[in-house]
This record gives sequence, structure tokens and C-alpha cells, in this order.
Amino acid sequence: MRLWTVVIIALSILVLIQIALLFPSYRILKVKHNQLNTTYQYLSQITAQNIASIKIRINTLNKQATFFSTLSEAPSATAAIKQVLSVDRAGIVLKGITYTAPKKGKQAQIIIGGIASDRRTLQIYQELLQSTPYISSAHLPVSVYAKDTNIKFSMTLIGSFLP
Repeated sequence: MRLWTVVIIALSILVLIQIALLFPSYRILKVKHNQLNTTYQYLSQITAQNIASIKIRINTLNKQATFFSTLSEAPSATAAIKQVLSVDRAGIVLKGITYTAPKKGKQAQIIIGGIASDRRTLQIYQELLQSTPYISSAHLPVSVYAKDTNIKFSMTLIGSFLP
């Protein structure tokens, strides 16, 4: 009985020594676990914010892509003005050209300002512009025909301006 008592006490002391030796390791692991848990929560929060900002950026890029795809279908201002300038304009001096890009349901518009030498020259120029396939209308106010010579005018051209 004494032998068993000594063995049990020796085993108990051995277990207590092992517990005492393992306690610092346990404490260090517990602190490390808390640090890793805090880091995980922080990274999860940052990742959620990054995902939200990435989604916003993707939506912005999609909108820009849609905008750029609509631009490919519209005539460029340079091409439209070049086509208008290619029409014969003998006796006409152009002073200004304004281009307005097409909008939803509306065609592009160019406003031409200038001076015509006489009424007939201005009328011929308007007819030439209306006869081109990329211009649907060339509007010229009737009031410009009040003068006989050196007629200042402002003509509105509406059309696709696509060849």
C-alpha cells in the first residue's frame, strides 16, 4: 500500500511539474491566438471594404465602357465637319462651325455661320447640303434673304454625318 501511495504521489508530482512547464507555452499560444484572431477580423473588415470599392470601380468601368461603345456608333466631330467642308461652297465664306453630338433619339447637329456673296449662292449652297446623303435637313431662316449681297447667315444641319 505504501508503494502504491508513493507511486501515485510521484506520478501526481510529475503531472504537476509537466503542467507547470506547459503553462508558459499555453499562455504564449493563447496570446498568439488572440493576436491572430484580431488580425483576421481586421483583414476581413479591410477585405470587405476592398470588395465594396472594387464593385464600385467595376460599375464605374462598366458605365464608361457603355459610354465608349456608344461613341463608336456616333460620328466624330472631325469627320462630320470634314464632310460638311467637302461640299462645294463657291461664293460662301464660312466664319464658324459648331458641332453637337447626337443624343438619345436625336441626330447630330452642325451650325454653320458665314457670309454669302448673294442670295442665289446661298440657295445653291443650301440645296447642295440638303442633297448629301448624310444630312437630313439644312435649315436656313427666311430672314437671311432680306439682303441682296454680303448675306450673313446661320444654317442648321441635322443628320447622321456618317458616310
